[in-house]
Amino acid sequence: MVTGQHIHYLHICKRKLWLLLKGISMETSSERVLEGKHLHDTAYKQRAEKWREIDLGCGKIDYFDPKTNTVMEVKTSDKMEWAHEAQVLFYLYTLEQMGVEKPNARLEYPLLRKTKELVMNDGLRAEVKKWKNEVEELYQITDCPPCIDKPFCKNCSFHDFCYIGHES
Repeated sequence: MVTGQHIHYLHICKRKLWLLLKGISMETSSERVLEGKHLHDTAYKQRAEKWREIDLGCGKIDYFDPKTNTVMEVKTSDKMEWAHEAQVLFYLYTLEQMGVEKPNARLEYPLLRKTKELVMNDGLRAEVKKWKNEVEELYQITDCPPCIDKPFCKNCSFHDFCYIGHES
């Protein structure tokens, strides 16, 4: 089953996604993940009354308002904004598949005081379907994709796995 995390990783690094698909995860020990969880728990305490976290089975939505069908995802930084948007669009697509009418989303970066609104359309639905197929195809590949050697790799939880003692 394709998850929101798979879609997020697809847009950052296919090697990282492939490793996750094969059951290798380093995220539990990642300082950035722990920072994100802390931000999620502390940034919007008042939302707990109106909004709620929901588990779609293919990912957890940080906050959801069932009255307006609004998804809210909270992120620490906008450095990977394109991947955040893809993950949220995947959630909107999934909600539509579950019968939720006209879901919309708000991507929030509280530390930056930045918000981005997202609404699904036919073109984006086609993109999400394409992304899901890409994830499924990558799962079938037997060889690990190569390192991508981008500036953000040094902060990745898989950095040591990819670069220590290996050629890039």
